[in-house]
Amino acid sequence: MLVGGPSLHIWEQYKGPIAHDHWWANFVHAARVRTEQLRVQLGPNAMITWLVYKPGYIDRGRQEKQDLISNINSVRDKFHLNLVYFDHGSDVINYLNNGQPRDQLKISGLRILRTLEQGVLPLRLQQRHRQRFQKRGCTKAS
Repeated sequence: MLVGGPSLHIWEQYKGPIAHDHWWANFVHAARVRTEQLRVQLGPNAMITWLVYKPGYIDRGRQEKQDLISNINSVRDKFHLNLVYFDHGSDVINYLNNGQPRDQLKISGLRILRTLEQGVLPLRLQQRHRQRFQKRGCTKAS
């Protein structure tokens, strides 16, 4: 799962009635819920990877005066996730292509958790790399 980062409160004030990032864990919670569903469906030993945009949680953590990375790590520990933090879109592409031996461990799906404001990377990912994912054994991207 590709988990986007929250915005800072200062940027939410400009969104007016569509402001939505009041809680830092919006994306983490959605990913956790989906992870619980996948654990039921795939079993306790299935490898589930979260790719998390780390700078967003570091910045928001400073604002919230909390260590949000530790909070995310606790979800990793509870649900036995393969947690990969990324800073740039190229980090995601590099992990998808080279993070595991793809001849042995195929990508069975890609779930992108984002908002419209964060849609640039995921849309580019879907449009430009869908064929590459399929060639490397990925069955679907959403």
